[in-house]
Amino acid sequence: MSRISSHARGRARVFGRAGRVLLAWCALTVTAAAPADEAGVRVPPFERVQLANGTVLLLMERHDVPLIAFQALIRGGAMVDPEDRSGMASLLAAMLEKGAGERDAFGFADAVAAVGGSIQARARTESLVVSGSFLARDQALMVELLADMLQRPLLERDQFEALRARHIDFIRAAKESSLGSLAAVYGARALFGSHGYGHRVIGSEVGLAAIAHE
Repeated sequence: MSRISSHARGRARVFGRAGRVLLAWCALTVTAAAPADEAGVRVPPFERVQLANGTVLLLMERHDVPLIAFQALIRGGAMVDPEDRSGMASLLAAMLEKGAGERDAFGFADAVAAVGGSIQARARTESLVVSGSFLARDQALMVELLADMLQRPLLERDQFEALRARHIDFIRAAKESSLGSLAAVYGARALFGSHGYGHRVIGSEVGLAAIAHE
């Protein structure tokens, strides 16, 4: 079982504080598209709950499907990446899946797979997103894993170095095989320039290489 380094604990606390003061929401259900009527789009009934730490929950219940689906949004994302370290948010999102709480990367993945659940983290331009689904009977485990991922990620050095190398290799491979897959990336840069919206979510080879574990 992997131990959490003192630095990782500190980074997890910082990340946890950010999550508390910024907008996050979980939709604890599997929802279908609401039919449109003459008045426009009809939003399914939901309950809004704000926790003492500032987190906002939007709950939409359906009891005809024995699943709980969730999505947590944390404001940030690629637009706040340092200019010389593009790809930091994307790398952090990938790191969230590589161990949290008392579980190392393999233990975390096994806990999810053992109950047939799913949980993923990814970066967007304006947010980090953690989403997934579990059977309703496994809701206690789901909440435990989600809380660990958001508040107690391990952020281990060996996982960091492996993921950083993988992201760099992906960019190099895309440049060598299919530049079309990077068209949107370079288009946003051309359109928005140095503004945060011009930051590449995936990052760059130079920017990723400049990101240190610390």
